[in-house]
Amino acid sequence: TFIVKDINPGTGSSNPTGLTVINGKLYFIANDGTHGAELWISDGSEFGTMLVKDIIPGAPGSSPQYPYSSSLTHVNGVLYFTIPDHVWAVDARTGRQLWHYQWQTTGGNHLGNRGVAIYEDWLYFETPDCFLISLNVKDGSERWRKQICDIDRFYYASAAPTVVKDHIIVGVSGDDFDIPGYIQAVHPESGEM
Repeated sequence: TFIVKDINPGTGSSNPTGLTVINGKLYFIANDGTHGAELWISDGSEFGTMLVKDIIPGAPGSSPQYPYSSSLTHVNGVLYFTIPDHVWAVDARTGRQLWHYQWQTTGGNHLGNRGVAIYEDWLYFETPDCFLISLNVKDGSERWRKQICDIDRFYYASAAPTVVKDHIIVGVSGDDFDIPGYIQAVHPESGEM
């Protein structure tokens, strides 16, 4: 075992997450102490380990203050990843941003967002204010939105949806007042249960 590259030299940690192998290269989210949490690539060598792109310039990076990071989802040469209220599609080879979607939040618990699900040509993700959003994977345009929980009852949504056959499984979390979380299945075309 050896360190390939010290991304955040000194006493700080680069906190790598979302480790995803694509065509023999490792993609991940890491913090170098300068750019914040951003997308990185490694071929297993020191010189082949580098920042793909500073997607949100500045120290906070693409994943500021969110302790629960997105998983990277790779489909047909495109990486999809999230933070609360945002989804990016990035060319996995070049790091070029293909599109970015920003949800106009109405509140909620912005602890993190754990990723997306893709079914056919549609992407699905949850928002902290309890919506399930369906986007076109080609251009990020919104297809529909469905409320899946009630923030007034202190629920929040951050899980990555999951595809099971012809259903999108979503989960919401309860709160500190012993309100239980739950999962539900929705139809991928309509978002209806």
